[in-house]
Amino acid sequence: MLQGLYSIILTNSANVHVESHSVLNKRVINPRIIKGIYRMKSMPVIHPARPPLARIRRVIFDTIESRQKINKVLDLCCGSGSLGLEALSRGANEVVFVDKDPSVIRNLNETVKKWDINSDILNIKARTYISNALKVNFPDEVFDTLFIDLPFPEQKENLVLENLLEKNLIDENSIISVRSYRKHQYEHANFKVLKEKIEGKSHIMFLQKA
Repeated sequence: MLQGLYSIILTNSANVHVESHSVLNKRVINPRIIKGIYRMKSMPVIHPARPPLARIRRVIFDTIESRQKINKVLDLCCGSGSLGLEALSRGANEVVFVDKDPSVIRNLNETVKKWDINSDILNIKARTYISNALKVNFPDEVFDTLFIDLPFPEQKENLVLENLLEKNLIDENSIISVRSYRKHQYEHANFKVLKEKIEGKSHIMFLQKA
């Protein structure tokens, strides 16, 4: 299970350089949790993470929560972890965060530590891994909620979806939220579309195994 890739939360990461995710009127804007026990907490963002805007996160969670309780989550290309952290805030029991950038994972680990999310060592709620989203493999683990939020230019959503099937990370009840560029067309023959929505430049799709 991605042996050796589990990221240890750094205790000396005060030197981690946190860059602005966006700048408006020369002020740093970091996303905040929308709802739940961590509501209004700010999520520090470093490059190259680019978390979805609050209105997009609302669409994602309103859609999923109208269909099922979010329990065990896989957050691929997690960046700031805004989707996975939002899920934890809303009552998810466990979130697995995956990103290929070590600096992004270090930053997320700092947030997990600061918010005291894993205070109960017998019940680890947040696990972070450094890995390419195309290669994730968690044997004997099935996730009920999955977030796929690749950088728009990559257009590799098809390959990620196929990996989820091949590695048996989903079942017929799993709901997958995919955010891609609105002009990007991709195949999903092995999945059925529950809902789709255009928000700005984002095309948000909600899929289940066909």
